Amino acid sequence: MPEYPEHSADVYSADELGQYQAISLTAVLALFLGLLSPLAFLSPVLLITPLIALAVASKALSEIGAPNSGLSGARFARAGLVLAILFGVASCSRLVVSNLLESRSLEAPASVSRLLRAQPQVHV
Repeated sequence: MPEYPEHSADVYSADELGQYQAISLTAVLALFLGLLSPLAFLSPVLLITPLIALAVASKALSEIGAPNSGLSGARFARAGLVLAILFGVASCSRLVVSNLLESRSLEAPASVSRLLRAQPQVHV
């Protein structure tokens, strides 16, 4: 049976183990807000959710990228950023398309009614 040193972590250097870095709470908040971004599909007022997620994710990435910040969580911040952009653009597109379709559907009956009111000409 092999013998292990009493403190096996002492065998590795600090570079091999890596240094602990705290996860940025701002990055976690950005991910959370990014996950809430689909709420923007429910109401135009909720488009503020992806916008806030975008701002928080940008702040988190700048905090994490700062020299000697000692923070991790860039993947969380990037995921929140991507979700915010994806759902923000998708909900804006949905809003624009639905408004466009609604305006066209309101115009269609008016043009049809004009055609129906026109008297047919009978040639004898």
